[in-house]
This record gives sequence, C-alpha cells and structure tokens, in this order.
Amino acid sequence: LLFVAVQSALVRPPFYLARGQFLRLLVLACAFCVTAALACDPTWRARLLYGLVALGLFEALFGLVQSIAGWQRIFTYEKVFYIAQATGTFINPNHFAGLLELILPFSLASALQQLDQLVPGALALSPSNFPRSERLSALVFHSFVTLLLFAGILLSHSRMGLLSIVLATLAMGLLWISKSARSGRLLPLLGLLAAAILFSLWLGLGPLLTRYSSLDIDFSSRLSVWKDSVALIRSQPLLGSGLGTFADSFTQVQTTLLARTVDHAHNDYLEFAVEWGLPGAALLFGLVLWLCIRTVRARLHPARPESFYLALACSGGILALLVHSLADFNLQIPANALLFSVILGLAASLNSPRPVATARPQSGGAA
Repeated sequence: LLFVAVQSALVRPPFYLARGQFLRLLVLACAFCVTAALACDPTWRARLLYGLVALGLFEALFGLVQSIAGWQRIFTYEKVFYIAQATGTFINPNHFAGLLELILPFSLASALQQLDQLVPGALALSPSNFPRSERLSALVFHSFVTLLLFAGILLSHSRMGLLSIVLATLAMGLLWISKSARSGRLLPLLGLLAAAILFSLWLGLGPLLTRYSSLDIDFSSRLSVWKDSVALIRSQPLLGSGLGTFADSFTQVQTTLLARTVDHAHNDYLEFAVEWGLPGAALLFGLVLWLCIRTVRARLHPARPESFYLALACSGGILALLVHSLADFNLQIPANALLFSVILGLAASLNSPRPVATARPQSGGAA
C-alpha cells in the first residue's frame, strides 16, 4: 500500500482511475488482515472454511445447471456471450473456473483429512469421538464436492483452468504422500482419480478438446498483446503507468487488435508490471510466493500436524491461481481477487506467532 501510494503521487495517473483501484487494493488488504486474525480462532477458521466450500458448491451447481439443462441465464440476466459454456454467476467462463480452482483444494484437503483419520497411524493426532461411519460419510461427501467442482471447471471449457487445477492437485498429492507415505492410503486416492476421469468422460470432453485444437490461434493473438505489454513496460520500467491505466496506456504501443479496446493484458504479471512498474509487481508477487513457500515449509514440520491440511489447501489454491495468471487476469476480477486475499489470510494465520488452538475435529472442513 505504501509503495502504491508513493508511486501514484509520483506518476499521477487520472484520479478517477487511481481512486477506484486504490480503494479496491485497500479492501483486499483489509480482507487479508481480517481473515488472518479470525483464522487464529478455531471456530472462526471452521466457519471460513465452510463458507468457502459452500460458495464453491453453489457456483459449481449453478454452472452445471447452465450447461446440462441449457438454462443460460445468470439470475434474471440472459447470457449473450459464452452460451455454450458454464459460467456460474460470472460472464467469462475463465473467471468462473478461476473461482472454482481456488476452492477445490479445500474440499480435496478435507477429503484427505477424513481419509487419514480413517487410516491407522494417520496425520491427524488429536482425539476424536466420532464413529468411523461418520468419518466415512464425511469422506464421501467431500470427495463428491471435489468432483462437482472439477466438473464445473470442465464444463467451463477453460484450458488454463483445467491445467491449473491439475498442476495444483498433483502438487497437493505429492505433499500429502511425502508427509506420511502409506501404500494403503493410495487406493482411495486412485479411486477418486478414476472417478474424476469417468465423470469427465460422462460429461463429454469433446467441446474442451475442440478448444485445445484452436490453441495456436488464441495463443498468437495473446502473444501479440504480451509483446506490446512488454514494450510498454520497457518504456517505463520503474514506476509504471499508474493504477488502472492499462487500457489507456496500451494504445500507445498497440500493434494488434486495432479495431478493439484491449483492456487487459491476459497475463496478471504483465498487467501489474505495466501499472505498478517492475519493482511493484516483484514486491507483490514476491510476497505471495514467500508466504506460500513459508506456509508449506512450516506445515511440513511435525510440531503442528493439525494445521497440515489447511496449509495443503491454501498452497493448492494459491498455486492454481498463480499458474492461471500466466494467461488470464483473474486478479483483476474483484470477486476472485477478494477470494485470493482471503486464502492468503488463511495461509498467513498458520505462520502467526500465536499458537493456533486445536479445535475438536469436525466432519467437514480441514483442521
């Protein structure tokens, strides 16, 4: 915030553009701090996790109804664009996939937690009074929610959304297995993977594969935008063009899509570098990566195993969006940026010097 305030004072972007962007950044910072403070309390942490999964489940079901039933509306708004794709409550299916890929790691981590508590010698060391059948029911529920969120991403036909969640899931699986490798734990995980593949085949992969076949055309147009964005960064590398000025500044170097207004770089890293300058973009994403790495390292330590699953979920969500940001602008969408800030806050609560009290394990949500 201090950097952006100083940068805006020096660059002096149009006030009406900078004011809205700065207020949004302030809201995101507040969401991060409030989440980090609340998540230190087990009760509030559980409420936040339930809220995230409920939000993802609602969006996924909304998108499934749109796609399968052919009801291409967003509440009372009749969709005009992307009518062959699931978009949930979003206009753009890529941003719908961005929200789901942020939340899916939490339902997956909850399923892994229930699985571990069913297996002797599991990671979760805190005592439990829940019968084995209830844990099995919770495992089935969270696995089903994970499949529904994955189905929503598939039906969005978002190529980067699918790639991002696959990479994030693989990273989560490797961390989970490395924590306590047991051959008996792999069978249910392979079962979930097989269910995801069968579910994908049942939903139909034809439209998504068709989108991948046109990847070269879309990539060439985005590559042109990226090249022009790099040229803009070179013209003002230190302080950038100012908050909210990408669309106006891009016209100075635009060599592609001349009949259209290019309002986003389709790459969050380039867009932040254009507006904030290279130091500002490096500061922002450097802090995000530092927090993610610190969270993974701290939670792999056996001193506080009760936080492992939350760290697993946060790391998966952060990684998924960072990968997706290579070819899209989810961080420019207020809803996804706010959710990303909340997940960063959850991750920061795990690094709090205050000990996180261990709550009684619940049948839902990562501990």
